[in-house]
Amino acid sequence: ITMSDVLYETVPVGLWRIDLTTKKLLHANKTTLEILGYSNLDEINSCVDCKKIFSSVDDCDQDFMIKNNQGKNIWVELRGHVNPSGFIEGTIVDITSKKTIESSIKQNIEKNWKDPLGNVNKLNIVNFELDRFYRLIKSNLDMICGCELLFDY
Repeated sequence: ITMSDVLYETVPVGLWRIDLTTKKLLHANKTTLEILGYSNLDEINSCVDCKKIFSSVDDCDQDFMIKNNQGKNIWVELRGHVNPSGFIEGTIVDITSKKTIESSIKQNIEKNWKDPLGNVNKLNIVNFELDRFYRLIKSNLDMICGCELLFDY
Protein backbone atom coordinates (compact mmCIF):
# COMPACT_ATOMS: atom_id res chain seq x y z
CA ILE A 1 0.00 0.00 0.00
CA THR A 2 1.40 3.36 -1.02
CA MET A 3 1.04 6.69 0.74
CA SER A 4 -1.24 7.91 -2.06
CA ASP A 5 -3.51 4.86 -1.56
CA VAL A 6 -3.81 5.61 2.15
CA LEU A 7 -4.47 9.29 1.47
CA TYR A 8 -7.09 8.45 -1.19
CA GLU A 9 -9.02 6.26 1.23
CA THR A 10 -8.74 8.45 4.34
CA VAL A 11 -9.10 12.02 3.06
CA PRO A 12 -12.30 13.62 4.44
CA VAL A 13 -13.41 14.65 0.94
CA GLY A 14 -15.17 12.32 -1.47
CA LEU A 15 -13.01 11.43 -4.48
CA TRP A 16 -14.34 9.68 -7.56
CA ARG A 17 -13.62 8.76 -11.18
CA ILE A 18 -16.13 8.07 -13.95
CA ASP A 19 -15.69 6.82 -17.49
CA LEU A 20 -15.99 9.73 -19.94
CA THR A 21 -18.13 7.87 -22.47
CA THR A 22 -20.34 5.61 -20.31
CA LYS A 23 -20.51 8.01 -17.34
CA LYS A 24 -20.26 4.92 -15.12
CA LEU A 25 -18.59 5.41 -11.75
CA LEU A 26 -15.31 3.47 -11.83
CA HIS A 27 -13.75 4.43 -8.49
CA ALA A 28 -14.96 6.12 -5.34
CA ASN A 29 -13.24 6.47 -2.00
CA LYS A 30 -14.76 5.63 1.37
CA THR A 31 -15.89 9.23 1.96
CA THR A 32 -17.87 9.27 -1.30
CA LEU A 33 -19.63 6.06 -0.26
CA GLU A 34 -20.37 7.50 3.20
CA ILE A 35 -21.75 10.79 1.83
CA LEU A 36 -24.11 8.97 -0.51
CA GLY A 37 -24.92 6.26 2.06
CA TYR A 38 -23.85 3.27 -0.02
CA SER A 39 -21.43 0.46 0.67
CA ASN A 40 -20.08 -0.18 -2.85
CA LEU A 41 -19.85 1.14 -6.41
CA ASP A 42 -22.54 -1.17 -7.80
CA GLU A 43 -25.09 0.33 -5.42
CA ILE A 44 -24.11 3.88 -6.44
CA ASN A 45 -24.22 2.98 -10.15
CA SER A 46 -27.77 1.66 -9.72
CA CYS A 47 -28.96 4.75 -7.80
CA VAL A 48 -31.12 6.96 -10.06
CA ASP A 49 -30.12 10.25 -8.36
CA CYS A 50 -26.44 9.28 -8.41
CA LYS A 51 -26.56 8.37 -12.09
CA LYS A 52 -28.23 11.70 -12.79
CA ILE A 53 -25.56 13.82 -11.10
CA PHE A 54 -22.55 11.84 -12.29
CA SER A 55 -23.82 11.71 -15.89
CA SER A 56 -24.16 15.50 -15.98
CA VAL A 57 -20.57 16.05 -14.88
CA ASP A 58 -17.72 17.20 -17.05
CA ASP A 59 -15.67 20.24 -16.14
CA CYS A 60 -17.94 21.48 -13.42
CA ASP A 61 -18.52 23.03 -10.07
CA GLN A 62 -22.17 22.42 -9.23
CA ASP A 63 -24.43 21.90 -6.23
CA PHE A 64 -27.10 19.19 -6.34
CA MET A 65 -29.85 18.07 -3.98
CA ILE A 66 -30.19 14.30 -4.04
CA LYS A 67 -31.63 11.53 -1.89
CA ASN A 68 -29.00 9.44 -0.16
CA ASN A 69 -29.43 5.70 0.36
CA GLN A 70 -31.44 6.34 3.54
CA GLY A 71 -33.95 8.44 1.54
CA LYS A 72 -32.81 11.69 3.15
CA ASN A 73 -32.42 14.78 0.95
CA ILE A 74 -28.85 16.03 1.06
CA TRP A 75 -26.99 18.78 -0.77
CA VAL A 76 -23.69 17.87 -2.40
CA GLU A 77 -21.09 20.00 -4.11
CA LEU A 78 -19.65 18.18 -7.10
CA ARG A 79 -16.45 19.33 -8.75
CA GLY A 80 -15.01 17.53 -11.72
CA HIS A 81 -12.50 17.86 -14.51
CA VAL A 82 -11.87 15.89 -17.66
CA ASN A 83 -8.71 13.83 -17.59
CA PRO A 84 -7.24 13.38 -21.11
CA SER A 85 -7.02 9.62 -20.45
CA GLY A 86 -10.79 9.31 -20.89
CA PHE A 87 -11.93 9.85 -17.33
CA ILE A 88 -13.70 12.52 -15.37
CA GLU A 89 -12.28 12.89 -11.88
CA GLY A 90 -13.46 15.00 -9.04
CA THR A 91 -14.64 15.60 -5.52
CA ILE A 92 -17.94 15.42 -3.71
CA VAL A 93 -18.66 17.21 -0.43
CA ASP A 94 -21.81 17.11 1.70
CA ILE A 95 -22.87 20.77 1.97
CA THR A 96 -26.26 20.17 3.59
CA SER A 97 -25.30 22.13 6.74
CA LYS A 98 -24.05 25.04 4.65
CA LYS A 99 -27.27 25.14 2.61
CA THR A 100 -29.40 24.94 5.78
CA ILE A 101 -27.56 27.87 7.35
CA GLU A 102 -27.73 29.91 4.14
CA SER A 103 -31.48 29.28 3.97
CA SER A 104 -31.89 30.26 7.62
CA ILE A 105 -29.95 33.48 7.07
CA LYS A 106 -32.04 34.32 4.01
CA GLN A 107 -35.31 33.63 5.85
CA ASN A 108 -34.21 35.71 8.84
CA ILE A 109 -33.20 38.60 6.63
CA GLU A 110 -36.47 38.47 4.68
CA LYS A 111 -38.52 38.16 7.87
CA ASN A 112 -36.68 40.68 10.00
CA TRP A 113 -35.68 43.36 7.53
CA LYS A 114 -39.00 44.15 5.87
CA ASP A 115 -39.24 47.07 8.28
CA PRO A 116 -36.39 49.47 7.35
CA LEU A 117 -36.60 50.97 10.84
CA GLY A 118 -35.61 47.61 12.40
CA ASN A 119 -33.82 47.49 15.72
CA VAL A 120 -30.53 46.23 17.08
CA ASN A 121 -32.02 42.82 17.95
CA LYS A 122 -32.64 42.12 14.27
CA LEU A 123 -29.04 42.96 13.45
CA ASN A 124 -27.89 40.67 16.27
CA ILE A 125 -29.89 37.79 14.75
CA VAL A 126 -28.21 38.27 11.39
CA ASN A 127 -24.76 38.55 13.02
CA PHE A 128 -25.43 35.36 14.99
CA GLU A 129 -26.39 33.48 11.81
CA LEU A 130 -23.33 34.76 9.97
CA ASP A 131 -21.11 33.77 12.89
CA ARG A 132 -22.54 30.20 12.77
CA PHE A 133 -21.93 30.10 9.02
CA TYR A 134 -18.29 31.25 9.31
CA ARG A 135 -17.59 28.81 12.15
CA LEU A 136 -18.96 25.95 10.01
CA ILE A 137 -16.82 26.99 7.04
CA LYS A 138 -13.70 27.30 9.22
CA SER A 139 -14.39 23.90 10.78
CA ASN A 140 -14.79 22.29 7.34
CA LEU A 141 -11.60 23.94 6.07
CA ASP A 142 -9.74 22.74 9.18
CA MET A 143 -11.04 19.20 8.54
CA ILE A 144 -10.13 19.26 4.84
CA CYS A 145 -6.66 20.68 5.52
CA GLY A 146 -6.06 18.32 8.42
CA CYS A 147 -4.90 21.19 10.59
CA GLU A 148 -6.28 24.18 12.39
CA LEU A 149 -6.06 27.26 10.22
CA LEU A 150 -4.09 30.11 11.73
CA PHE A 151 -6.52 32.88 10.87
CA ASP A 152 -9.59 33.81 12.80
CA TYR A 153 -12.52 35.59 11.30
